[in-house]
Amino acid sequence: MEVKSPLYDERIERAVIGNLMVDQTVQDTIIPRLRPDYFFDSTCYVLASAIIEMYKDKKKIDMLTVRRHVKVDDMDLLKIQTDGATAINIHENVAIIQQLYVQRYAGRVAAKLNSLSEENGLDVEEISKVIDEAYKEIDMVFSGARRVYSFEESLNESVEAAKKRFELFQKGELPGIHTGFIGLDGYLFGWQKSDLVIIAARPSMGKTSICLHHARSAARKGKHVRIYSLEMSRIRLVDRMILSECGFKANRFASGDMMDENLKEIQQAADKLKNMNIWIDDKSARSIESIHSDARRWNREGQCDIVIIDYLQLSEASDEHARITLNERASRISRRAKAMAKDLDIPVLLLSQLNRETERRSGLKIPQLSDLRDSGSIEQDADVVLFVYRPSVYGDDECERAKTAYNIDDCENLGFYIISKNRNGSCGYMMFQHNESLTKMWDSETTQTKELEEKEPF
Repeated sequence: MEVKSPLYDERIERAVIGNLMVDQTVQDTIIPRLRPDYFFDSTCYVLASAIIEMYKDKKKIDMLTVRRHVKVDDMDLLKIQTDGATAINIHENVAIIQQLYVQRYAGRVAAKLNSLSEENGLDVEEISKVIDEAYKEIDMVFSGARRVYSFEESLNESVEAAKKRFELFQKGELPGIHTGFIGLDGYLFGWQKSDLVIIAARPSMGKTSICLHHARSAARKGKHVRIYSLEMSRIRLVDRMILSECGFKANRFASGDMMDENLKEIQQAADKLKNMNIWIDDKSARSIESIHSDARRWNREGQCDIVIIDYLQLSEASDEHARITLNERASRISRRAKAMAKDLDIPVLLLSQLNRETERRSGLKIPQLSDLRDSGSIEQDADVVLFVYRPSVYGDDECERAKTAYNIDDCENLGFYIISKNRNGSCGYMMFQHNESLTKMWDSETTQTKELEEKEPF
């Protein structure tokens, strides 16, 4: 039998390894897809083994740390670093490496089948076994080594989760992350792991302020919160948090119309907030893919329990999706956001704008699922859809209609959180109060009483 040269590309293998050592932003998306035997070159095999091991141990991966971890010729390492720094598309290069590995593997399988045939004749059972193993191996390569769980494993996990919820209930605790509103917790039992929550409203309704309220509430319970603010700067968001803590008037804070004692109050508020585990990323040009990658890295290090993205329509499309329609783009972003929630097993709160249909209604201008802007599959992907509605934004006539509809005395500084979709619970609404600048929010007494009567208190 003629011996052919092995199928591999040394240049591409070295480029992938080099990329992983010089660009830490790709490590979380690439390393979980790799195995050492994908690399035929002996130096790349050794380096890949070291990088994968370091990743599993949550160690920093760069030129210096890899060099300390494994003995490789310095000139080889320098050449690999150079190849990685000049490589264009690591995703394409990984795909090529996987394809070549499968071709090499298929060659070994063919040789084994040929040997079995020559030795034992047509042993169907043995040949079927080899082919089945080959199928599993190739599927594992191209599926990212996904694990399939048995039904028994899933049953056991479900029962254990039920027991844990029971224990929490007995302690008066929620199974999810506190939302910061008693009424909302009554519907959702807190933000749940792997849920995509859409929080939607027309402009000026206060959805950003509400999400800051959610962020503080989660952080006060010891959770690590990641906010990706695609519109407002981190300083403006922090300004609102400080004002919420100290109750100082927003217009005086913005103009500088303060006295010494006011500055002391502001400093005291900042001191109370500074130990909260909240991180704000305010890069404006962010794709949903890069947010997923960044959140995955922090989640792996135990520093990402909940993600808030403000907001969907501002998220960038990656280059390969640059020419798609707004509807398709919104659908892709919501699907990826749901995949992020499921992948990281955390709640993802994705803010969204509503179209103008709400304002054209002759009666109460209460948002509906059909009002989701560029909706696409947003409603379908979401586990929970919440609408923010404040009657006073639409004027006196709307306030009068709301008073009659909801049997309330006053609409000033009153907001509604409308639960229009709740995959694992009931739908309805809750009312909340807020100060004039929307920096501070709390449950309406009416809502608290109503919710505690209808739901068992936690």
